[in-house]
Amino acid sequence: MVALTCAPIAIADSLPAPTTDKLTQDVQACSMGSSPDMKIAGCTSAISSGQLDPQNAARALNNRANAYLALGQTDRAIADYTNAIQIAPSAITYFNRGNAYLKKEQYALAEKDYTEALKLDPTLADAHLNRGVAYTNSGQYDLAIEDYNEVLRLRPNYATAYVKRGNAYFGKGDLAKAIQDYDEALRLEPTNAQATQMKQRALAAQQGKH
Repeated sequence: MVALTCAPIAIADSLPAPTTDKLTQDVQACSMGSSPDMKIAGCTSAISSGQLDPQNAARALNNRANAYLALGQTDRAIADYTNAIQIAPSAITYFNRGNAYLKKEQYALAEKDYTEALKLDPTLADAHLNRGVAYTNSGQYDLAIEDYNEVLRLRPNYATAYVKRGNAYFGKGDLAKAIQDYDEALRLEPTNAQATQMKQRALAAQQGKH
């Protein structure tokens, strides 16, 4: 499983005029609050004010969803992401909802959301990476490898992508290619614990075949 990082979206770029001090404070908390609870409170107050335009309301919903996800309240996060998408679809919000589905191991839904994110922003490397994880976890190794290849085209020295592609090769039984990817990950990031562990597993599996 890849570590999930959901992207916040700034919401202070087109606030209504005149903007109240309270709304400004809520928007700041929603975007940059120091804890998930602070972000939830700020976002909720800003959304409830009725003063945000649709684009910023969607951004506030995205940010509140991120905070819910950080607290482990995945279903509430998905509900907010869904509302945000209905108001103003964006690549980041589809990506974030995909992360929530990935966390729930609902791989088909995650794959669908990452695909929608990539339609809106084909350069979103993390959407390729996480869709690759969803494909790997559902046994669709060749599709996963295609995604990891695209990640490495966009970010050539990304050790995590080599580890994940190695995992897909491992899953389909191509141990030699898996070991090559783990080696490359370790060349780029010598302390990468997952690459070290998975290389050992691949070597052991390779020896077991002889």
